[in-house]
Amino acid sequence: MKRLLFLAVILASLMLSGCIQYGITVDVNKDGSGEIKEKMELSAQLINILAATSSSDEFETLFEEEKYEGTGSKYGEDVTFKSFKKVENEGKTGFEVVYSFKSIDEVVISEDIFEDTIETLSPKDSEEEVDTKENKIDFDKSYSFKFDKSLLKRKLTINNGFSKTLKKIKKEIESEKDDIGKAIEQVEAIDKDNSQQIAMAKMFLQGMKFYLHINVDGEIKKSNIDTKDNKIVLFEIDMSKLLEEEGLLKKLIQDDSKDIIDILSNDKSNSGIKFQRLEQIEITF
Repeated sequence: MKRLLFLAVILASLMLSGCIQYGITVDVNKDGSGEIKEKMELSAQLINILAATSSSDEFETLFEEEKYEGTGSKYGEDVTFKSFKKVENEGKTGFEVVYSFKSIDEVVISEDIFEDTIETLSPKDSEEEVDTKENKIDFDKSYSFKFDKSLLKRKLTINNGFSKTLKKIKKEIESEKDDIGKAIEQVEAIDKDNSQQIAMAKMFLQGMKFYLHINVDGEIKKSNIDTKDNKIVLFEIDMSKLLEEEGLLKKLIQDDSKDIIDILSNDKSNSGIKFQRLEQIEITF
């Protein structure tokens, strides 16, 4: 069964030893047009591991412009490729791809974009078949947009399909609670204070970040969610920030009976993982 975004990120992180930062930023202009900036940065260690273990040409072409030309349609039929550049920053190597759109109404951002990226970076056996998917959007797993404007104000409505995914994840965690509990008991029999688990989590997850941000061209005057300046964080997983809060990390490792999603998204002391849970987000600017 296909992994849900959140579970895919966590599980894939455990398999990828090294730093990866990947995110999407959508810039919305006053007339509803704008750009989508897709950015990835990988540590030198991770690049070496992937180069040595990958048998697919997907990784080899990861930093080549030709790979991204003509791929704007993954964000919507009228989204077009604009530019590509390779980036190097503090020992990390990556890329930034920019796509443009005439109307944010035509843009759809699917969870599959993040899952496919993780899949590209996951080492594959030489005989492993590549999964081919139909280019069909599942709106229950996507973010879509509606833009309205007048002389005095502009309103951006975001339909948050991921809120339904969070509910599915809650059900999956609940259904597998007994198995999760048994696994934790077995580990804690050896590692009673969770120190080994915490140390391993820090080793594997340090520096990892995944995000989806929306920037609007103007001051946000009204919103039904928390915003900062002109930025909306639809989701953000920053493992470095999460690992700074050892109390929360230990709580997540130990607690198999409570709603993990609530712990992650509602803990006021935690700035490492954020999800917007409203099904419809409204921004006036």
